[in-house]
Amino acid sequence: MKKDFYLFFNIRGVLTNYESDREYYEMGFLPSEELFLNEKSVKALNTLIRNLEEEYSVQLVVTSDRRAEMQFVVEGLYRAGLKCTGYVDRTKIIKGQNKAQEIVSYMKNHKVDSNYLIIDTKTKALLEVMDSPNLIKTSYGKEGLTKDHVGYFVGTMRKEIKKELFKKIEIEHNL
Repeated sequence: MKKDFYLFFNIRGVLTNYESDREYYEMGFLPSEELFLNEKSVKALNTLIRNLEEEYSVQLVVTSDRRAEMQFVVEGLYRAGLKCTGYVDRTKIIKGQNKAQEIVSYMKNHKVDSNYLIIDTKTKALLEVMDSPNLIKTSYGKEGLTKDHVGYFVGTMRKEIKKELFKKIEIEHNL
């Protein structure tokens, strides 16, 4: 059985960016009517998920302000082409806590260990409440999540998996 891997992500600045939002506004759409996502960022997220699913059972966790409208968000994600076999969840909105504190609460309640990644535009608060978080920092003003972000993380993740495998072999064979 595969271990769980939790993928926390915001919508704005991760799956949207200034350009994609501007295009939809110019067509007369409002964000309350539809969840308009940047196609390249959704493809990058799918690539990340596909790579993670080789080793893990991927659980998506929405941290966006839009998480209060989860049915709307989930439908929009799948309509935009999201491909994930795992569950789509959300962090709980906790009065008096910021997003970073809500993520930490979620992680404690779900016993999330080191198998997680947080993707967001704002990372300062996360660095203040977590020792060494697994983060991808994106930019709303630029592209959102990109294939370069994903490639870097997947490459780093594979190196860590190899290190763990070698440690296990050394222990098993008393090397």
